[in-house]
Amino acid sequence: MATTEGRDWIADYQVVRPLGPPGPRTKAFLALAPSRLHDAPHEVAIHLLDADPTRFALAVEHLRAVAAARSPRIVTLIEAGRDEREEPVAYFATNYQERGSLANRAPTGIRARLRALAQAARGLHDLHQAGRVYGTVSPGSVLLGDDMALLAVPQPPSPLEVGETVMADPTDRLETVDPAVIRGEGRSRATDLWSLGATIHLVLAQRSLHPGLASDDPLTAVQRVLFEPPAIDVRLPPDQAAVIASCLQPNPEDRPASAEDVAASLEALAAAR
Repeated sequence: MATTEGRDWIADYQVVRPLGPPGPRTKAFLALAPSRLHDAPHEVAIHLLDADPTRFALAVEHLRAVAAARSPRIVTLIEAGRDEREEPVAYFATNYQERGSLANRAPTGIRARLRALAQAARGLHDLHQAGRVYGTVSPGSVLLGDDMALLAVPQPPSPLEVGETVMADPTDRLETVDPAVIRGEGRSRATDLWSLGATIHLVLAQRSLHPGLASDDPLTAVQRVLFEPPAIDVRLPPDQAAVIASCLQPNPEDRPASAEDVAASLEALAAAR
């Protein structure tokens, strides 16, 4: 995949800076929207896609389905396109959430965190109702707006095989991946619910279900996620731990019926605080 390293423009979007660490794996950038987009905010986020025409067509199909969800709890998708100048790149543009995500700027107070997680869960439900799965929910995919949390636009499915994708990602990305996905069983609503539960645990407990996973080498990390039972922090209140445990049930049929049900449970916990 091409990056914008040394490149000031993606199509007619002016690149400002990387969103995340710069380097060859950088896939998101803050950019200035072109004047032709009259209703778009001045600053937007640009996400790079595989420039292969076939894979780009599949990505556009995915993004259209996400847009069709018309969810107020998913970040607004502006457009997708290709830039054939220099080294070809493909991209999609979304609204930029300058307040960051639950990964780097979690709200102060347990009630605010519970509400943010509930809003993200409702965004996930909206996506599921549109016939799409998210892939891997994580604290970094729960973005903070002015008055509510929003789920980031889900990346189009990776063209890589499952094992290749897992081994290529940083080990901390495995913290919220259902082991079934690593085994190659495919992503589904049920694996999204597992991912949501692991995300809830990270945000509320401030620790992984597999402590120290981020410092493991990739092979060890994969083996731990596959064979080590997830450990819910014993310091969490029982009602919070119960919501997380329901999402992490080994049998997908024992998990909540929908992300909406998880949202309702989180909202009830927030109301009781």
